[in-house]
Amino acid sequence: MDIEERACSMWFQKIHYVGDKTLFLLKEHFGSLKHAYKASEKELREVLNAKQFSGYKAAKYVMEPIQYLEYVEALGIRYVMFHDKAYPGKLRCIPDPPYGLFVKGRLPDEYKPSVAIIGARACSEYGKKVAREFSEKLSAYDVQIISGMARGIDSVSQSACVRAGGSTFAVLGNGVDICYPEELTDLYNEIAKRGGLISTYAPGMPPVSANFPPRNRIISGLADVILVVEARKKSGTLITVDMALEQGKEVGIIPGRITDSLSQGCHELIKQGANVVVDVEQLLDILQHSFKLQACANKESDRQYNVKESRTDITTHMKSILEVLWEEAAEPLGAEQLYRKWLEKGNQGAFCEFMEGLLDLELMDLCKSYKNNFYYSLNFNEL
Repeated sequence: MDIEERACSMWFQKIHYVGDKTLFLLKEHFGSLKHAYKASEKELREVLNAKQFSGYKAAKYVMEPIQYLEYVEALGIRYVMFHDKAYPGKLRCIPDPPYGLFVKGRLPDEYKPSVAIIGARACSEYGKKVAREFSEKLSAYDVQIISGMARGIDSVSQSACVRAGGSTFAVLGNGVDICYPEELTDLYNEIAKRGGLISTYAPGMPPVSANFPPRNRIISGLADVILVVEARKKSGTLITVDMALEQGKEVGIIPGRITDSLSQGCHELIKQGANVVVDVEQLLDILQHSFKLQACANKESDRQYNVKESRTDITTHMKSILEVLWEEAAEPLGAEQLYRKWLEKGNQGAFCEFMEGLLDLELMDLCKSYKNNFYYSLNFNEL
């Protein structure tokens, strides 16, 4: 995409009251945001409301689009648009997808599973312990951790991921050039190195309260599974859960004491039928099923936008997995059990790489799954 279109997209996105829906509408109406920028005031008034048009007029006096692009890039911030190849396929599938993302660091790997760990800001020691334990163990399986870098459960889980050497990504309610809360500066810098800071808000946007609920759809959108550690009955965490359910994502709930107000929101979700999660192994079972479904959706999205070519050849890695399926043909086994047996045979690789191969085999109809357990579907000697 030409640099002028990218610059105009970034420029429009920084205007107050111009959200993602308006950006898509401008592109549809004018054919591009470059043309929208050059349109007459009369034409723009047909699309923008009074507040948006006022913001547009004010922004024109401050900085031209190309100047703004240069300013953002000088801050070490990348801008990824909806129609870019680098745009996350998981976000293309959600209601109200972001038009563009400002990124400091990198975006999550589309071919690795991700879990969003969220919960109360004023969390208990129990909540902190659970968040740390799950984050550390998931990181050992090369599962990416998504959260909002807020005080409490968010930052505890992301700090644990960093210490475990994992990859974590923070979706912010302000510009990615701003660390909020300020006391998390060390974590902010580590996330930029080990993963990425992501926002739909332009650099310089302060952390105002109205920004946080909309960003929650990005947290759930980037995740395959959402894990709620602690949440009060009326909690911002429940907004993320609602968005996750609207997106068709699986939600896992950590139960707490029935007398604890910090777990009332969790228990309400459990009564409504959410998954009760009591250990990492159980979460991994939920994750492997959700990651499989999401990867299928991503592959369809990739075909639509010509992002990646589908893989059809049987690789050495895939054959090594088939050997395990063949030897364990007596009964279907869970992905984690198969992974352990695969490692016992001298193979090496992260759980996510194993799952990727297993998924490819299922998509090629070389293995099948039943109730989240896998089994071979033809004679290995015929390959």
